[in-house]
Amino acid sequence: MIRLGFIGCGGIAREYLDRLDHLQDRARVVAFCDLDAARAHAMADGREARVYDDYRTMLEAERLDAVFDNLPPFARADELVLAAKRGCAIFTTKPLGLDLDGPRQALAAIEAAGVLNSVGYMFRYSGIAERARELLVGRELAMVIGRVLGAMPGGWYARRALSGGQIVEQSTHIVDLTRYFAGDVRSVFALGRGGHVPDRVDYEDVSSLTLDFAEGAVGTVVSTCAVWQYFWGCTLIARDLHLELIFDAGTLQGTVDGRRIEYHHPSSGYDEQIADFIRAVETGDRSLIRCSYRDGLGSLATTLAATSSLASGRPEPVEVVM
Repeated sequence: MIRLGFIGCGGIAREYLDRLDHLQDRARVVAFCDLDAARAHAMADGREARVYDDYRTMLEAERLDAVFDNLPPFARADELVLAAKRGCAIFTTKPLGLDLDGPRQALAAIEAAGVLNSVGYMFRYSGIAERARELLVGRELAMVIGRVLGAMPGGWYARRALSGGQIVEQSTHIVDLTRYFAGDVRSVFALGRGGHVPDRVDYEDVSSLTLDFAEGAVGTVVSTCAVWQYFWGCTLIARDLHLELIFDAGTLQGTVDGRRIEYHHPSSGYDEQIADFIRAVETGDRSLIRCSYRDGLGSLATTLAATSSLASGRPEPVEVVM
C-alpha cells in the first residue's frame, strides 16, 4: 500500500482525492496538511489519517511514499525540497510558482534525490492528445494554435499578485500542450488588453501569444476571461495534416493525407494522470510520467516570458531550465 501525504487541502486537492478513492486498494492518503486545520480535518473526516497545519511537521512525523503538493502558486515555499530530501515521490499541481527561483531550487532537490516526479498537466494524458501524437509520428509539426476561452473563477485566481494572471495560471495548460507537441519554446511575444471585465480580474482579460519553437514550428495561444463559457482547444498543422482537438467535448477531427479523421474519447486525462503516477510509484516505471517537474518548469518559464513580454512590448526569450 502506497502511503500518501497531502500538502494543501483546497479545491484541487478534493479533485485529486476523488480520483485516489478509486485506487484505495493500492494507495491511501494517511496525512493531510493545511494552514487551515479545519479544512484539513474536513478532508480527513472518515478516513484513517492524521491532520497537520505545518508540512514540515508532517514530513518529519510521517513515513510517506509520495506527496501531493496542492498549494496555489503564491503559497509555494520549500515543501518540495524537504519532501525530496525525505525520498518522497512528488505529484504537484501547476503552476509551479510565480517566478523561477523557488521552482529551480525544487528541481535541483528533486533531481539530486532522484525521486519520481510528475506535474498535473492532465491534457497530456487525454485520449485525444494520445491519438494526435500517434497521427503525428514521422511528420514535422509546422504550426500549433491554442485557445482558452473562459472566465477565471473568483478569489485568488482573479488577482495577478496571487495567480500570475490568466496566462500563468489557466492558459498554462494549453501552453504546456503546445510544448508537448512542438517542443521547447525559444521566445514569445505577447499582446494583451484589460478593462473589459474589471469586476472579475485585475489583469489582461484578452491576450495573444506568438511562440517561436526551437524545432521550427510557430504557434499562437489566445486567451480570454471575458466570457463565462469554457472552451479549450488546440489546432495542429503539418504537411497534409490538420487536426482539431476540442477538450471540452473530447473530440479530435481533421484530415491526414486527405483522409477524414473523426475520433472521440471522453477522458480529459484527469483520472489517467493520477492512476499513472500511482502505477509509476509502485513499479518505478518513469515512462508512465508524461510531464516531469523539469518539463513543467519549462512551461512555467514560457508563461512567465509571455507575461514579461506583455509588460515590455517586445519578444522575450524563454529562460533555459538548468
